Amino acid sequence: MISYYIDTAQSVVMSKVKGEIAFSDMLKHLHTLLQDPQFRPGMNSFYDLTQCTNILGELSDLSAFTKSISDRNNDLPNSKTALLLPSGNGKLLNLVKGIVMMTSASNIEHRYYLDSQCHLAYQFVGLQYVENDLHRLNILRRVNEENHKTSQIEQPKKPISH
Repeated sequence: MISYYIDTAQSVVMSKVKGEIAFSDMLKHLHTLLQDPQFRPGMNSFYDLTQCTNILGELSDLSAFTKSISDRNNDLPNSKTALLLPSGNGKLLNLVKGIVMMTSASNIEHRYYLDSQCHLAYQFVGLQYVENDLHRLNILRRVNEENHKTSQIEQPKKPISH
């Protein structure tokens, strides 16, 4: 599941990914964000994938997702996306490295960080990171609340096909 909260004051999209997701979930999330009335082109994004266990799907879905990012953002202002990953999940790290490389032509600069580098991920998207920061904790709490916005789609997930 992908949940998100748009902090208009900080001009950042805060997203949290939990469990297994598919490449098609990522594409659906992108479309949901673009249609959200609070979203503004040029907003930075912070994706917390520390509770993501796996990304599944067809490589054609991954290609469609990365193409959508590159195609859609040619006319949009530059922005940054930080992807915070759990330590010890090499498969997820490799997938995210591939996604970052495949989206390198877009106006969105993507970088990935391990959970121990959270402060660097925050700095990258223009947020100040303070350990136990109340504002940060409130944003993450909003992302985790029952009434959060979600881009989850219900579809059977398939293993990656090579």
